[in-house]
Amino acid sequence: MEHPPNQVYFRVKRHKSTIFLPAKTTDKILTLKKNIIKILDSEKLDSKKIKLLISTDDSEPPLSYSSLDRDEDTVAQSGLKDEQVLFLCLWDDNLDTCSTEILFNELKFK
Repeated sequence: MEHPPNQVYFRVKRHKSTIFLPAKTTDKILTLKKNIIKILDSEKLDSKKIKLLISTDDSEPPLSYSSLDRDEDTVAQSGLKDEQVLFLCLWDDNLDTCSTEILFNELKFK
């Protein structure tokens, strides 16, 4: 698919759900997180609770991940590529960890 040079698209996966997320290479990681919140239509979700992960291996499903922790970095600075798969998890303060097992409970995909 042809699109403007600074336009990229990501697939953001969590459990059995996938969000298709358009972005620009100049967008910050924080902007991606805020756009995910908009797509999920949930004002209850804080962008600080969202962790975006990328696979660091070629296995399916991935066995190891790296976190995109620097919210102020742009998509380009983070080395993200067009049509790359990102993985979403939510930070759990009670467990002091990022859990991919916590369900979205009241959050629903549009």
